[in-house]
Amino acid sequence: TFDIAVWSRITPSVDTVKVFIEGDGLAWVSSTRPSLDPTPRNSLVLKWAQRTAENVAYMARPCQYVFSDKCDIPFWTNARFAPEAVDALDDALKSLIKRYNLKKVELVGYSGGGAMAVLLARRNQGKVSKLTTVAGVLNHADWTAHFGDSPLNGSINAFYALKEISQIPQIHYAGGKDDVVPVKLSEKWADKETLVVLPNATHAKGWEAVKF
Repeated sequence: TFDIAVWSRITPSVDTVKVFIEGDGLAWVSSTRPSLDPTPRNSLVLKWAQRTAENVAYMARPCQYVFSDKCDIPFWTNARFAPEAVDALDDALKSLIKRYNLKKVELVGYSGGGAMAVLLARRNQGKVSKLTTVAGVLNHADWTAHFGDSPLNGSINAFYALKEISQIPQIHYAGGKDDVVPVKLSEKWADKETLVVLPNATHAKGWEAVKF
């Protein structure tokens, strides 16, 4: 499995921790050329985690910050949501839960990390007390088809997992000016009662109003 970079600020004996899950990072350097290192260059998600006062963890995606022999371009392109990638984050989350003897975790996922948050919530339904996605790619097949991109073969589609976790309280934020994950797609993927649209938010800016 992959080594996953995790940073945390947790007070021992706390019950609940908020876990922020990174997006796809620098997956591509151009529309046709994949990156050789998917580590995000200016992580919005890490900033959100840093602004959270306490009892918070930040979880990177496979091959971000920590590179291993298993790291290969498909794991941040078409196989970014592969079973092995989900397994690695799930192992990291379970280790965090065990280390601090946590009763609950709140998951926050950005962009592709939103899909990961959904997939992790399905695997940890007894532990996840809240699920939040921001500009989340909640149906990667629909997303790639919309742009005419190659399908993410080898990736699990979070859309079907969403149907299995309806009992978990959730909020899905979408940006009205997001051209990476267009709001009209988010409106198809998320139930109306769980979707919050920020009219002026783009994919990378305008999320200041979100209260994690």
